[in-house]
Amino acid sequence: MAARKTAHVTEVTAPHATRIMTCANHKGGTGKTTTAVNVSAGLALLTQQRVLLVDCDPRGHASMALGVESAHVRYSVTDLLTGAMTDWPTLCWEKGQNLHL
Repeated sequence: MAARKTAHVTEVTAPHATRIMTCANHKGGTGKTTTAVNVSAGLALLTQQRVLLVDCDPRGHASMALGVESAHVRYSVTDLLTGAMTDWPTLCWEKGQNLHL
């Protein structure tokens, strides 16, 4: 992809396909959630492309980091994957113009 330099942001042309990034590590406390939240927010802001952050943490720490109160969450990704619920749009939160959770 060709990048074009502007005042403060490097613009990147839209990719030809969806890109999937994963932050994973078996050990706790390595910064997986912090990295995922910050990279997602940064990509959404700087590239002006749509970014979907999927929070698979049972405690929902990425959701909490983006301001979703646990009292408003009835279902989780686990419910979707196990078939306990099938209405996936109810799991989606818009946290910015291009950032979705």
